[in-house]
Amino acid sequence: MLKIDGDIELGKLTRKLMPGYVLLERRELMAQAMQDGQDAIDAMLDYLTVHHRSQIDTNGHVTWSAERKTKGWIVPFACGFHGIGELGLAEQQRDLNTPHRFAESLVTLGEFVMPYRLKRLDDLLWRSRYDAQNKLYLIEQHSRNA
Repeated sequence: MLKIDGDIELGKLTRKLMPGYVLLERRELMAQAMQDGQDAIDAMLDYLTVHHRSQIDTNGHVTWSAERKTKGWIVPFACGFHGIGELGLAEQQRDLNTPHRFAESLVTLGEFVMPYRLKRLDDLLWRSRYDAQNKLYLIEQHSRNA
């Protein structure tokens, strides 16, 4: 059993995760863009697009730059499923004891960060959640959405 008690133990753990990355949920980027009137695909593409620009100085030297909407290594990732049918039995299903439901993938934005940037262990952990009313099967980081 792993016991993390304070910043020293968290630091030891995050050093062991180096040189890897930790995926942090950035669902709030999508939510804000959609509140501002964008649809989901436009909001996602807006954060993933890299704009390349060139400038020519007086000597004819070309300088290129790349710019994104926000800083960080922002990536799309599958965060769950949305049920599009009712629970039931399907023809040729593998397990007759488990109800079947057709579903579609849910995608949102995440950010890869170096583990030493974590302030709490909870920022590293993902939890599953089932929302029966909306037929959602999700994975999320509760500390980031609280």
